[in-house]
Amino acid sequence: MEPRFWFDAFSALLLLAVAVLGAWLPRYLAQRGTSSPLPGYSTNTSSKLYHLGNCLSGGVMLSAGFCHLLADALPSLGFVGRFPLATFLAALGMLLTLSADQVVQAVTESAARAAAATSSGENSDAEGTELARHKFMDKQGLLPEEHSESVGLSSGHTKLEVRNGEQQRRSPYRSSSRNSHHSHDPEDHIDFAPLLSAGARPQALNGLHLHHDALHVHDQISPKGEGHTLVHKGGAGHDCSSGPHIDVLFGDGAKVLSFPTTVLLAGALCVHSVLEGMALGAQQTMTDTEDIMIAIAAHKGLAAYALGSSVVESKASAKRFWSVILAFSLASPVGIFIGYALSSVSNSKGGAALSALASGTFLYVAMMEVIPRELDDPHMRMPKMLTICVGFGLMSLLAIWA
Repeated sequence: MEPRFWFDAFSALLLLAVAVLGAWLPRYLAQRGTSSPLPGYSTNTSSKLYHLGNCLSGGVMLSAGFCHLLADALPSLGFVGRFPLATFLAALGMLLTLSADQVVQAVTESAARAAAATSSGENSDAEGTELARHKFMDKQGLLPEEHSESVGLSSGHTKLEVRNGEQQRRSPYRSSSRNSHHSHDPEDHIDFAPLLSAGARPQALNGLHLHHDALHVHDQISPKGEGHTLVHKGGAGHDCSSGPHIDVLFGDGAKVLSFPTTVLLAGALCVHSVLEGMALGAQQTMTDTEDIMIAIAAHKGLAAYALGSSVVESKASAKRFWSVILAFSLASPVGIFIGYALSSVSNSKGGAALSALASGTFLYVAMMEVIPRELDDPHMRMPKMLTICVGFGLMSLLAIWA
């Protein structure tokens, strides 16, 4: 066989390896950064690199949507009569991705509300039983003289405290003279330090049940061993965003990508990869093939990192992660061998239409998912912004050769 075929085969293997390694890197960084529930709030170096890499992928996807996919579609499609078909398909791709994500989010939120309602009813029953038990023990003179116990009411933030048979209402939080954060009374203090190394959420840890929107602490033994505390911290009515131990770790600001959205992203990347592979396989000279291969390899690595970051953020299992990554990794090799047999397929109107649709998916993920979520956290905001610009600039430069 001619040398170009063997070089195409080598290119297919190289692109496969680049894609697998590029997608594996964010998973590796996320696993190294598990000393904090949210890597962005840790001083761990690998956690910082993870979020900076995520910003890099946002800039890459922004450039890929405008400077690569949409730019490739414009010459072939452009206008049909007076109708801007290429840009219409790009917007349609964005709307389709948005619609799919919103459907998944609506189903997830509905299930979460139902689970919260069930949990709230169970907690109310448990709290009522606990209060009745204390009243009975107090009447019988069974409570120790110095015994103190608090029962949190799930309807709000007021505690009903039973102390030596007397009921007293008080707020579970009081201002501290030493700092601006909310703090518990000493006897009811709950040590949140173990949570900083928990590495996962939600989970049960020493009687603490952690949720994304709220924090419920059930039957927690106080440090002095004097009693139990039931605390309910709802999602509304009380802002503890200044406290680093609750809302910053478990608040609403950490919206994760849904797995169906990452599958859509992977599908768009696969289409783009197949078309790129076809273009490489269709080159007639070794020089042209080498130039295209270098450009695609650089793009493949950055795109693989972007996809890997998205799948990691969706909290997918290892099986799902590698299923998506292998499908994406094999797309370019398949395209190369198709392009070797079918010349210039990627310049057809059908390929241009797919590129335009894929550009909408890229723009949605970059501008509505990755970049806003990263910049919403003020931690390392300027380095993140610089990294976004670097990713955008590097990917835009590749458009000269790709």
